[in-house]
Amino acid sequence: MGFIIGILTAAGLVTAVTIHILTFYPDSSVTSDHPLFFLMHVGAIASCGALALALRKRFGTVRPGWRDWLSIFPRWGLVLIVLAMAYTGINFQSSFREGGTAEIRNGQYVLMSHGTFLRALTQEEYQAARAHVTRGFSGHWILFYLIPTLYFLFGSAVGPDAQAERRSTPSGASR
Repeated sequence: MGFIIGILTAAGLVTAVTIHILTFYPDSSVTSDHPLFFLMHVGAIASCGALALALRKRFGTVRPGWRDWLSIFPRWGLVLIVLAMAYTGINFQSSFREGGTAEIRNGQYVLMSHGTFLRALTQEEYQAARAHVTRGFSGHWILFYLIPTLYFLFGSAVGPDAQAERRSTPSGASR
């Protein structure tokens, strides 16, 4: 079952990366009002939920230490997670620096903040602002799909009980 979840989360990851790349093209039609946008949210929540349930099953009521968390993923996976976390933070800050929401009001492209008119926008500025919103969310989707994908497809199959047993035996050899 874990492999199937891994394939589904990998499909979500590929979709998130594709959407994210498309936001850098001015004529992209994938914006926050596209039906796929909502499905990507649901998928990200579902994949993180599946990860949480799998980790609960794996660790039970034991609170895992940081070494237990690190042992789940291959080293290259940890590097990807750290890079994705850094990118998500930078991307989030750069995507929402405009300080408002691009809207169409009375046939005009405008930038609004909590119902207050900030300024008029050109069609190009409007499209760019919409792309920035999608880019901000898709950057998070990448992270929220990446971690479950790494866990379900490449995560360590060794549970905490076996790890504890290995640590307690001399030289870590199995019995």
